[in-house]
Amino acid sequence: SSIQANYASPFSRRNLPPFSTPSFLTLCLPPLSFIQREDLREQVHQFRMADAEVFLGLDLSTQSVSSLAISSDGKVLHRETVNFDSELPAYGTTSGMTVKGDSVVTSPAGMWLEGLDLLFSRIDKDLLAKVRAISASAQQHGSVYWKRTGEESLRALDPSKSLKESILGALLFEDCPIWADSSTETQCAQLEQAMGGPQAVADATGSRAYARFTGNQIAKIAQQPGAKWEACARVALVSSFLSSLLLGSYAPIDFSDGSGMNLMDLRSKKWHPEACAATAPGLPEKLGPDPVAPSTVLGTVCKYWTGKYGVGAGCKVVCCSGDNPNSIVGIGLLPGEVCPPSPLPPPHPCVDSLLVRCVCLARREVLGGQTETDRDRDRDRDRD
Repeated sequence: SSIQANYASPFSRRNLPPFSTPSFLTLCLPPLSFIQREDLREQVHQFRMADAEVFLGLDLSTQSVSSLAISSDGKVLHRETVNFDSELPAYGTTSGMTVKGDSVVTSPAGMWLEGLDLLFSRIDKDLLAKVRAISASAQQHGSVYWKRTGEESLRALDPSKSLKESILGALLFEDCPIWADSSTETQCAQLEQAMGGPQAVADATGSRAYARFTGNQIAKIAQQPGAKWEACARVALVSSFLSSLLLGSYAPIDFSDGSGMNLMDLRSKKWHPEACAATAPGLPEKLGPDPVAPSTVLGTVCKYWTGKYGVGAGCKVVCCSGDNPNSIVGIGLLPGEVCPPSPLPPPHPCVDSLLVRCVCLARREVLGGQTETDRDRDRDRDRD
């Protein structure tokens, strides 16, 4: 019923709660040199002889998709990365993004799908057969829009085809708005006006209306002519999109990642009715059920992953979450401690009763007296 790993992090200096998702470990480890990779392959070869549990974490970031496998005693067994710009150049992205002008920034969904297949093709099948649970961290605030054929396409995922062949046609937009898009100032003003001002929005959802937050991106799409919004059956965050691909059916949004949408009531951790009504018609139905805990076991991997890559049929899928909340776990932040600013106050990914208080300013004074714009700072941080 629970796949929480009963081991302590070898990278932690404190007694932290048990891991709820293995994926955040990708945030804790330094890059590996070629020699280290060769040593790692030898460790994997030796590990095959042992009957031990393996946990696989994924990280679908802006610039790349990565994987990390660890054993139940914390040994690193595998690490791999697919860089979007250099390894999938046909999409023409810069740092995994497409900048279209007027503050519009997107990423190609096809690139994410192709990158995932390429990544899994590089993971040893003997190792994948031992994976007990899989989860992921994904770039926060980005959104994916499913057509009415979306869940049917997920359930029909065919190991003989690629993810891109099976899924791309079920998406309303091939280019997905991401965290770097700040083209929604009009929609932010509309949300604040509808809810009684910036403070009212902040009291309800944890932040005043923020141009990068998903709800305002949804509002912009819903206001576009051409009945696109009516054709949308489900809205996903990048993290829940990845959960859906692993599961082979629609997956819920978790409340840590969901806190960065201007749509969730931080107190109840449910969709906020007034915020949803002010954002788009019929939005609660398109968002799916109320957000769930990031530690939720959603089910087991679908036949696509077992048939194509040899993942064990009993491998559990743990709800994927956003990179910002997962990084809180990765650095071992405890109540009362301070970390560099992040643009949202998410519920803690492992401790349901905790919120993480964060601050983000459009312009700020940084150490050394330098001043950076919000956009440059965010991109530099994400690139690092």
